[in-house]
Amino acid sequence: MIHFINIILSAILFGISPVLCKLIINDFSTFTMSGLLYLGASFSTLLTLKTNFNIYKQLNRNIILLILSGGILAPICLLAALKKISAMNVSIWFNLEPVFTILIALLLFKEHLTRKSYVGVIGVFIALAMFTHIDFNIDNLLNYMMIILACLFYAIDNNLASVIDSIKPSQLVFLKGFTAAIINLLLGICFFKDMIFGLNSLYFMLIGFFSYGVSLILYIRASQNLGAIRAQLIFATSSIWGLIFSVWIFHEVLNLTQILATLLIMGSLYLILKDMHGHSHWHESMTHTHFHIHTDGHHNHQHTGIVAFHTHEHSHDALKHSHEHISDIHHRHSHD
Repeated sequence: MIHFINIILSAILFGISPVLCKLIINDFSTFTMSGLLYLGASFSTLLTLKTNFNIYKQLNRNIILLILSGGILAPICLLAALKKISAMNVSIWFNLEPVFTILIALLLFKEHLTRKSYVGVIGVFIALAMFTHIDFNIDNLLNYMMIILACLFYAIDNNLASVIDSIKPSQLVFLKGFTAAIINLLLGICFFKDMIFGLNSLYFMLIGFFSYGVSLILYIRASQNLGAIRAQLIFATSSIWGLIFSVWIFHEVLNLTQILATLLIMGSLYLILKDMHGHSHWHESMTHTHFHIHTDGHHNHQHTGIVAFHTHEHSHDALKHSHEHISDIHHRHSHD
């Protein structure tokens, strides 16, 4: 249940961010706004970082790919498309992100779904389609391709975040956020002559603190325990939370289709979250770092005075057993 709560909170925090950004008028370029959001995200982790945390020693192939895909390439593609296409159309096309996330998870990251989960997946996609009306213009083909690439890069980012277990989620958010902030701010300052001092900058950093930083930490914690597919499908409700927030702030009106889509997505997510499968499987010996508790049958190392969920480096001995499970960070085995 704690992982479900984490991913829902992550979706809510991220979903309300576009509405919050609309509340002020500013003269920043999209690069600078993105940089300020990521800078705020990196600040959200400072209280949890160790004083001896070395940013360079933590880098490995997966972390570098995550920073490159989700922190640099995806935002660049997204911002390029936003120059020519309305934000509404971009949001609609971004429903491709969970599609790519699921395909990559199934084909490359050994995640597993049962028939009941596939029914839930289809239900989520139908609900997302009910929320949207795609307006495609052949003259903007290149710009739509940029959106598709952004969705693909974010999908790669989602899957990598669910399997990176060499550092804590807060450390990963700092590495991604700080790197993306520096690159985007340099682009905004050098090419658009933006000035990043003032209340508007603080406002965007505050949004980034919660909607990008805290949200991403919660997402990583949940995706490591739920798997990228389940985490991304629940996170896809961020557009619904944004819609609900818009109704509250801007007094917009929900139509019947949107209400039915909300009910459908809730029912579909219930199917996905309740679906588990059981069989005999092996766990290889390993040492990693992730969010865990000592009552799940996989974490038998000893502590003094720690009973709740916590994060630290720990080791597992090789083990063969049988129980019901999902494709979390401990269960990425193949299914013949």
